[in-house]
Amino acid sequence: MIITGGTGFIGQLVARAILRRGSLLVHQPSGIEAEAEVSEVVLADVGRPPQLMFAELEDSSACTVRLGDISDPLFCRSLFEGAKGPVSLFHFGAVMSGQGEDDFDLVMRVNLHGTLNLLEAARQCGATRPRFIMASAGATLGSGAPTDYVDKNDTVGDWTRATPHTSYGMTKACAELLLSDFSRRGFVDGRACRLPSVVVRAGAPNAATTGAFSSVVREPLAGLDTTSNIGPDVGATPRARGCHPMSMPMPMPMCQGLPPPTCSRAPRLARCATPSLGTAPPWHRCSDCTSSPRRV
Repeated sequence: MIITGGTGFIGQLVARAILRRGSLLVHQPSGIEAEAEVSEVVLADVGRPPQLMFAELEDSSACTVRLGDISDPLFCRSLFEGAKGPVSLFHFGAVMSGQGEDDFDLVMRVNLHGTLNLLEAARQCGATRPRFIMASAGATLGSGAPTDYVDKNDTVGDWTRATPHTSYGMTKACAELLLSDFSRRGFVDGRACRLPSVVVRAGAPNAATTGAFSSVVREPLAGLDTTSNIGPDVGATPRARGCHPMSMPMPMPMCQGLPPPTCSRAPRLARCATPSLGTAPPWHRCSDCTSSPRRV
C-alpha cells in the first residue's frame, strides 16, 4: 500500500488505521474482490519530520518512508517497484489552495501532472486494477458567483457541475476527471473523496486558505499571534455537525469497499460524512459555535 503525502497529518492517521486493520479490499488476479493482508505501507512525501506522529509507524517493519516528488514520473513508477500481488494507493500529496494561488506552475506540476504520473504508474505496475483513493476537495465546486451551478442552498452530489474559483480547485476537478476515465477503462478502481477542512489541525500551519479556521484557535493557545483572512462581512462561522477532531480520516480505508457507481461516471465520489464516523463526543459540536468571528 502506498500513501502520498504519507508523512503529513492525514497520511499518518490513515497509515496507522490501516496497519491496525491489517487488510484491505482489493482486486485479486482472478478478478474477484477480496480482503488481502497489508504486507507493506510506503509513506511517500517530499519531506520527513524528525519524528512521526505515532510510535506504531516508527517501529513497524512494514512501514517505510520514501522521499521524492510526484511530479517526477520516475519517482512515481519507483513506488510500485517490487510490489507483489494487489496494490492500493491513497493519494493525499498536493499543493494546497493558498500556495497554489501564489505559484501556478507548482500547483499544475504537482496536483495535475503529479496525479497523472501516479495514475500512469498504477496502470503500468502489473497489478489487477489497483485501488486508487484520491483526496479531492469542495474547492472543485465553487459557490457565490452568479455563474456557479451551486449555491449554499443546494444539495451537492456526483451530478454537481464543477466551477472552481481557484487553481487548486481547478486541478482537483481535472484530477477527478482523470481518475474517472482511468476507472471507466478499467486501468484502476478509483474513489475520489472530497474531504472537509480539519479543525483544529495539529502541527504547523499548512498553505491551505482554510487553515485560518485552525490558526485562529491553535496559535493563540500556543501564545502566538495570528492573522485571519476572513472578511468582516462574513456573518457566521463555518458549521459542521458532530465532527470529532480525530475521526475524519478514519473512514478513508472504508472508501476502498464502496460499490461502483450505478452509472458509467466512475469513480464514486465518497463523502466522509458524519454518519460514517460513528459517535462523536457531545462536547465537540461545531454547530454550537454560532457567534460571529472576532479579530485575534
